Amino acid sequence: MTATHFGVWRAVATASFLLTPLSVSAEALIDTLRYRCERGAMVWATYINGDEGSFAVIHVEGQQVALGQVISGSGAKYAQAPDGAGYVWWTKGDEAFLMWEDAPNNTDETLLSQCRTM
Repeated sequence: MTATHFGVWRAVATASFLLTPLSVSAEALIDTLRYRCERGAMVWATYINGDEGSFAVIHVEGQQVALGQVISGSGAKYAQAPDGAGYVWWTKGDEAFLMWEDAPNNTDETLLSQCRTM
């Protein structure tokens, strides 16, 4: 297992601990994409889609952040915490943006916008 794969699996384990029990089977689909955002910022996102749910692990601000997919009206929304506090990664087609959401206080801030797959 390479260091990159180990990092992804460690992040998946973190996601499963924070969000919901996760059993990644051999049939799980794992895809890594690179996004270029406004001001040239780069975000790597690894998507894990399995029988137990869908997750994203993003590399942003020098850290890996595990996110679980939550209900959204359009596109895919991945949140750091089920209560809506923390990073939120929204994707639709080849576009994405990153927010910091504080649902308990009803505030949010867009951190990165205009992200497109490369």
